[in-house]
Amino acid sequence: MNIQLPDPNSYGGVVLSGWTVSAAGGIEKQSGCVIVKAAYDLIDTGSAARTMIRSLVKSRSDIVFADDGAPIIDSKGTTDPSDDKVVGYDLEREADIALQKARTDIVVEGWGGANVAGRVRVDGIEWLSRLATATGAPDVSENLFGWHSRTEAGRKTATADTFMPVPGDQLPPEYGPIFNNFYRRSVGFSAIASSQAQALPSGKTVGIVKTAGAVDTSYAFALPDLAMNARLRCWCGDCEDKPGHWSIRDTIPLVPDTLIVEPDANSAEIIWRGRFDWDEPGVAPNTRKSIEWRLAQVMEGAF
Repeated sequence: MNIQLPDPNSYGGVVLSGWTVSAAGGIEKQSGCVIVKAAYDLIDTGSAARTMIRSLVKSRSDIVFADDGAPIIDSKGTTDPSDDKVVGYDLEREADIALQKARTDIVVEGWGGANVAGRVRVDGIEWLSRLATATGAPDVSENLFGWHSRTEAGRKTATADTFMPVPGDQLPPEYGPIFNNFYRRSVGFSAIASSQAQALPSGKTVGIVKTAGAVDTSYAFALPDLAMNARLRCWCGDCEDKPGHWSIRDTIPLVPDTLIVEPDANSAEIIWRGRFDWDEPGVAPNTRKSIEWRLAQVMEGAF
């Protein structure tokens, strides 16, 4: 299934399919997912909150298809490689291709350190907080609110530490949408309250505070209009298989559920996600002709 973006120079996007569940232990279904990404420059205009301007550097909005990081190895103090043991994974960037999330992910890259506390507020409401005693090395020393690896307690599944949903594979019974959330929730970090994290709110201010000793460092920016939807088109099988003949089957909202901020670079990324029933087209009424998905047309604004 192809994707049509409102501005290919400032948005990246892809349509994927795979198995999803509504909750851990729920019934599996094959879902399609429209994923859209945009990168932003956070511009100081003299007001209390910076302005988010969408970047036209195409590579910054490209979808990331693979995790970036390295294994954490315990060498047991010897130089013999046979004693080495992989005890975790230092996640530096997770792929953008999750089909579902239970909550909004927020990552604040940089600004980490020992004995550093911090918080993230959205529209004045605290979504994330971190104590000075927070743990989760090496991530907490690098990022104020970083990446929680799939190999870490609090996220990993009992079935497989590195499990990733793949079409055709049975989902472990403990798998649920929260597995795909990568915001850090190790010791000393609060959890995002579900009521506060359904989606990033258009036009509201995000405020970040880092506290090192008695010194606070603040950073704030206003979110843009995040309303977006996708029109799903299919081929009914009884006409030419060309764009002009693809009919509209559904229109779905895209939810802004991921925010990655790098204050020192004055940059950010936002990712939208919209799920739909992959098997829904089915068979054309009163015929035996298969209906097949062909195109997701992404449009800015609500519908």
